[in-house]
Amino acid sequence: VGPAGTRGARSPRSRSFQDPRATRQKRGYIKWQAADDLPSPIRTREGHELKNQEYYTAVPNDNAWNNACHAGAMAWKTYHGPRTRTNAPVMESQDRADDVEVEWLTKRAFINTVRLQTLDRLRHKKAENAQFELASTWAPHNRARREYHDSYNTFTTQLDNMPLKELKKVLTPMVLKSDRDAIRYVTKRIQAEETWKMEANEYEKQRRLQMRSDMERRKAYNDRLTDQSGQLPRPTDATNHTTHVLSPHLQEIS
Repeated sequence: VGPAGTRGARSPRSRSFQDPRATRQKRGYIKWQAADDLPSPIRTREGHELKNQEYYTAVPNDNAWNNACHAGAMAWKTYHGPRTRTNAPVMESQDRADDVEVEWLTKRAFINTVRLQTLDRLRHKKAENAQFELASTWAPHNRARREYHDSYNTFTTQLDNMPLKELKKVLTPMVLKSDRDAIRYVTKRIQAEETWKMEANEYEKQRRLQMRSDMERRKAYNDRLTDQSGQLPRPTDATNHTTHVLSPHLQEIS
């Protein structure tokens, strides 16, 4: 720990540091400038350069000259020095952080504004209801129905709100005739479909009755053959009927 007078002091290099984004914001770019300071590598007592972890750092698919520890004096002044001073990755991360902060401030301002508007609306509504309670008689506002909900914003609703004079301009005799023709056409199609369904159901019923009569005829034929051949007749009980648990709709379909 240093003396008390210099404990909180900052180094000359930290005092001279300036955010390069200010220059970029002012000029639109950061001008290249050769580095004046040359970092001195760590050396051993014998004077050899210390090859530490930074020296042997290997990035996949990267050239060795991108490592500043392998660069000489000229490469440091012209490439690594300006690149380290500019520090583009840090600038990009700071830009992203600023964007996130601006977005958060905008969202906070929007939420606060909407909240104030909601509270103001609620306060006015409560005051209006209180005045309605105190008033002996009051009449609601004569507003169009489409202003209450979007479901009322239709052609028929607009016709209801129009006076007779304007309705005659919209609903001309030709429009009414075309509307009647369209309704007749639709009704005719629906009636044809219902008639076809009834005929199909009737055809199914007749087919079912025909199949049952055919089965009865085959049964009588088999019984006659059994009687003529001298075999014992098949035991039958006329009072025994097969029961079913079908609904009337399924019974009708079957």
